[in-house]
Amino acid sequence: ETKPYSRAELGTLPSATLAAIDDFEIYADGLGSVCWPGRTDVRGLLFELSRLIVFGPRSVEVYPDGCRKPAVGQELNKRARVTLLGVLPLHRRTQQPLTDERSCVLFEEKLRAKLRASDAKAEHVSWDRVTGDWTFHVEHF
Repeated sequence: ETKPYSRAELGTLPSATLAAIDDFEIYADGLGSVCWPGRTDVRGLLFELSRLIVFGPRSVEVYPDGCRKPAVGQELNKRARVTLLGVLPLHRRTQQPLTDERSCVLFEEKLRAKLRASDAKAEHVSWDRVTGDWTFHVEHF
């Protein structure tokens, strides 16, 4: 689904409005969201959103392999806030969440390291050790 307009509403908006959607956000229940602060031009993207933004457990991919990626700063290839839900450290054998202090500290450092190693110039914002909600900014995709 999308905000501030639903997908159905987006289909009825004039081109001039679609060219400058404020704080455009797409989300998948139980998985997470991506929000592009400021104005975003979504003209020509409405029928492709499901293909351009793919959510999975503890992950999201914007412009996956095989999709045409615009220049940095254009369309959705610009600064965004990503929130992934349920990103928790899991016990290797039981796959149950680990809640002890040491595991949580090490896991959060792993998340930060993952961002430092990414090509997207990503910046850690927060991680909730109870819910597993992880928020970070990317400069582009």
